[in-house]
Amino acid sequence: MDTLRTQERLGQHEVARRTDRHEHEDALHDAEQQRDQQGHRGSGWGDGVVSARTIGQRRTTVSRPTVRRAPARSSNVVALGSPSLRHIGLVFLGGTVGAVARVAFATWFPVTVGAYPWTTFAENVTGAFLLAAVLTVIAAHRSLDPNVRLLVGTGTLGAFTTYSTLAVEVTDLLAAGRVGTVVLYSVGSLGAGILAALAGITVGHRLVGGGNGSAGDGAA
Repeated sequence: MDTLRTQERLGQHEVARRTDRHEHEDALHDAEQQRDQQGHRGSGWGDGVVSARTIGQRRTTVSRPTVRRAPARSSNVVALGSPSLRHIGLVFLGGTVGAVARVAFATWFPVTVGAYPWTTFAENVTGAFLLAAVLTVIAAHRSLDPNVRLLVGTGTLGAFTTYSTLAVEVTDLLAAGRVGTVVLYSVGSLGAGILAALAGITVGHRLVGGGNGSAGDGAA
């Protein structure tokens, strides 16, 4: 008798559990239909709603916003080609001239070990002045051959000036204990080089202006 009652109760619980499960599934189904209808009426975000159902688990709804990819930007970087033999030859030729001039200058005005290196100081300051003047003139005259910059600027004046010798001389002065001379030489070279470059720019502008004026007077 007790066994029958127990089975009857289990049967009632099973029926009630199945009824609740069906009602829960029906409610979820109705809610999903309502959400889909609202999504189609809205701004299109319903397409990003993904429903996943697994056996024995609750139905889970995950909202994933639509990711918009930015359009690919076209690269406007121009690839530079390798220098031609002509460019290398121009730099080599100008460098030869500048190196010979620097060696000749150092031979005429030798520097005594431990003394202030006036020769290197004068070479660097003169080179800064000439380089600034030449580049200013080249920039003003677009009709000039751009190879002039390689020949005169990079080649000749690049080899005439020498900051490697400046570094060696500073090291020698420090080894000799001439700290004051090192400071004066380093700061003096930097400051005088900047002033010389500014002066070269000014002279270059004047040369360009004077040249244009003379050409105009001659044409008149």
